[in-house]
Amino acid sequence: MTKVSQLPQSNLFNEKYHISGFEGYLKLRDYSASSVKIYLSSVNSLLSFIEIPLNEMNELHLIQYRDEMVGRQSLKPTTVNKNLAAIKVFVLYLLEEGALKNNISTNVKPIKIQQRKVAPKAMTEKEINLFLQTLARVSRPNVRYRNEAIVKLALNSGLRVSEICNVNREDFAFGDRSGSVTVKQGKGLKERSVLLNDKTRKALWRHLEYFQDKRGSPVLDSEPMFQSEQKTRISVRSIQIIIADTAKEAKIDRIKITPHVLRHTFATNYYQVSNSDVIGLASMMGHSSLNTTSIYAQPSDEQVMMDLEKL
Repeated sequence: MTKVSQLPQSNLFNEKYHISGFEGYLKLRDYSASSVKIYLSSVNSLLSFIEIPLNEMNELHLIQYRDEMVGRQSLKPTTVNKNLAAIKVFVLYLLEEGALKNNISTNVKPIKIQQRKVAPKAMTEKEINLFLQTLARVSRPNVRYRNEAIVKLALNSGLRVSEICNVNREDFAFGDRSGSVTVKQGKGLKERSVLLNDKTRKALWRHLEYFQDKRGSPVLDSEPMFQSEQKTRISVRSIQIIIADTAKEAKIDRIKITPHVLRHTFATNYYQVSNSDVIGLASMMGHSSLNTTSIYAQPSDEQVMMDLEKL
């Protein structure tokens, strides 16, 4: 690519040259064809608006164009921000080429987008029961008990799918009326202890006992709690498939059921039955900030609609 400094003086700020050069600049950086097209369109719209040589373009022109998009053009904030992002890349290209001496886009701020916070999608009680009933119909006991233990662990403790895959036998502690699991490889490599309710303890113990009886030997402390049929540690992908297939068989189609939805369902239900115990929920979920956990204090879209219908 020819540098601006190598061009004749008459072409130093040639608009067509720089549009062509910008296209090559994007392609060299592996931008997709659709992104290149969008970026070029954004820049062309800017240049049509300011109608001045590139060397005279300054921060004020960019701010005026942003205001033009928001005002007269009435573009959506997301569209305005996408155009600004493209223009900022164009400015970087002009700086690299020597066509601009300063980054005139530094102080051009995107439009703030106010988004209503809503709680993540969660399963209803009816969907949970239907899901568990479908799991219970699996004909092979070893698969049925394992899958039930995985799902109840996710639904009643909020463990991430990767955490479920990584737990070993030694991470579980079972008492007569209590139980817990120690998550040693949580997000950010933070260790935490999560209490287990009666339903989860029974499902885990049933899975463990059947697996040991079938194999004829106890599960070692260092062994994975959940294993594939090939006797290796179960994978995230395997659990995703188990949950997706179960939801399909159960004909649950209101929302897409994933391991993360099971985690959201636990958090939503815990928040409701614990009288809004955000601190306890944050501890169970492994959140480092209460701001992350506070999303579960927001009403769901369904709840908002139910309340609106009462007006």
